[in-house]
Amino acid sequence: MFSITEGSNSIPDEVIKMTEPQLWEYQHLIYYIALNKLNNIPEMRKRFLTPAGGSFQIGGPVAEGIERLNVLFGVDDSLVPDGVIDRYVSTNDVSEQAWSEGRVVAARIFILVRSLQASRSYVNDNVYQVGDVSVSGNGDGFRRLLLETSVSLRNPAVIAGGGS
Repeated sequence: MFSITEGSNSIPDEVIKMTEPQLWEYQHLIYYIALNKLNNIPEMRKRFLTPAGGSFQIGGPVAEGIERLNVLFGVDDSLVPDGVIDRYVSTNDVSEQAWSEGRVVAARIFILVRSLQASRSYVNDNVYQVGDVSVSGNGDGFRRLLLETSVSLRNPAVIAGGGS
């Protein structure tokens, strides 16, 4: 339990017990890319996973124009884990041992966004490096933007003694 103190107020020396604790449900979500069947525009969609296959009806589009989504994981390969990323790898290349030992300490997320309509005056011959996957513009008229960010997975870094 923590508290926020103002000015010269001292930090309480006893733990304040919650009289009405809140429980937060753990939600399982899947994000994926699919073509919208009505307008043939790629979109990011999400689905809530529920017991007994009930997730089929729960979910829907999140954003239009998302053409590609890729995640690489930062792995700490040190003999004694220090929480420092030694390499980024695809999901398939992360061993079960790396997951269980808390060696996966970060995620690098790549999103390729495509314009909703093609431009007649633009030819896209660019090649986009979406993580470990190359995506070509194929000479079409769609403008694209590659977004990338890294996210620290703090709990594994703390377990490994790093993350400072």
